[in-house]
Amino acid sequence: MSYSFLGRVNDSIVQTRVIQSSSVTASATDVLRDAIAAIDDTWLSPRNRHQLVMAAGNYTEIQIDHATLNCLDIIGAGIGQTVIESDGLRADVDPVSGLAYSAMAEADKYGIWGGYQLNISSLTWSVNDVKYCNHASNWATTDLASVLTACRFIHTGGYPIGSGLAKAGLTLSLVSCELVKSGANAALGGVGSHGIYWHNGNAVVGSVALSLSNCSFENCGTVKLLELDSGQTDVVTVTNCATDDAGTDKGIYIGAYGPGLSYSIEITQNAGTMPMFGYDAVTRPNAEDHYTLIP
Repeated sequence: MSYSFLGRVNDSIVQTRVIQSSSVTASATDVLRDAIAAIDDTWLSPRNRHQLVMAAGNYTEIQIDHATLNCLDIIGAGIGQTVIESDGLRADVDPVSGLAYSAMAEADKYGIWGGYQLNISSLTWSVNDVKYCNHASNWATTDLASVLTACRFIHTGGYPIGSGLAKAGLTLSLVSCELVKSGANAALGGVGSHGIYWHNGNAVVGSVALSLSNCSFENCGTVKLLELDSGQTDVVTVTNCATDDAGTDKGIYIGAYGPGLSYSIEITQNAGTMPMFGYDAVTRPNAEDHYTLIP
């Protein structure tokens, strides 16, 4: 008998905090944010994760952040059952900035700042007048992985997911997720043109990776990639994904933060139904040399 995964055994009293449906009413706000803030993270590790189980219901949440929290699972009751709404036009005051959310710039608000070995599954997250549903960029250290599974992310005007992987060994994966632009469809270059906005880092000491599998994109393209010249080989893999947006360059699109940057991002597209690969021919000339299509 192997004991190699004994550390994954859950203590249901200590390790799992359950948000009961009876504690959530129509006027309840920031229940998830408060639960995350209350976690004692000193004992957490990849084999000892903290699970937050969210019952079915509607949750009003915004600006969820924990700069050092690792190994957290947020588990809903299913898409359309556990529904989180982040409305950036709320009149109450953000405890960090001291400003009313409605007075803050959209770029300064988000649903969750989630790059800390965070797994989210089985829920809907819908946002308005915030930057992203999940701003997967607040990575506390290297060699972390975040996985989003069976979720629907909806943005009225911007990119549902935004991610910057700027430290070695970071991985973001989306599995069987739906990404939706609920407002007007945006042309390439417009905010919200794609379901995911992603970039690597500059002069990083190790590779990073983005993986999308069995995901669907509604009223938006798939992923917009930006090169910062990490100096590594950063792998982007898109497998069996589809979008209903047939617009120009609305499949996988790659650009760069400026001309003359070396190529670091290597892209593989496996199957799926998406428009053709596109790129900025000025800042990313010969980008097709770094793209592989496997029909």
